[in-house]
Amino acid sequence: TTDRLRETIFNILQAYDRPQIVLDLFAGSGAFGLEAISRGAKEAVFTDGQRTACNIIKENIRICPIESQTTVIHWNIIHNLHCIRKVPHFFDLVFMDPPYNQNCLTPTLNHLLNSGRLKPKALIVLEHHENEPLLAGLPHLETIDCRRYGKTLVSILYYMV
Repeated sequence: TTDRLRETIFNILQAYDRPQIVLDLFAGSGAFGLEAISRGAKEAVFTDGQRTACNIIKENIRICPIESQTTVIHWNIIHNLHCIRKVPHFFDLVFMDPPYNQNCLTPTLNHLLNSGRLKPKALIVLEHHENEPLLAGLPHLETIDCRRYGKTLVSILYYMV
């Protein structure tokens, strides 16, 4: 995600309540979760399936330094999200930036819903390719915003329970 797009996403999120507990899925460098903490979130959990990405996230956390506010989990998100069931938090903001064109979007959203770790009224920010539209009919999720940036779509979902 470019710095400019990330800044745009956070500008959009200013219209909503400030998040307290953030989940950054397919976290990469951890930029979304780190930015959320810099803007007042209390804690962030970073999850990525690549060990190299998790090591980069840990290094970025050490540099900041915000170790006491973060958890990094190496996990294959495509299979399930059982890893976050152990986390003692419920999330009010989730960032998802899955690899493009690998059909990760809907399975990961289903894993997230099945995890039972979302707070009521949580927001989910999805960055996805235009060829991977969101499937309608995911339970308890309503798309409240969707914007195009080139071939990238940023969709914001609201968890209704």
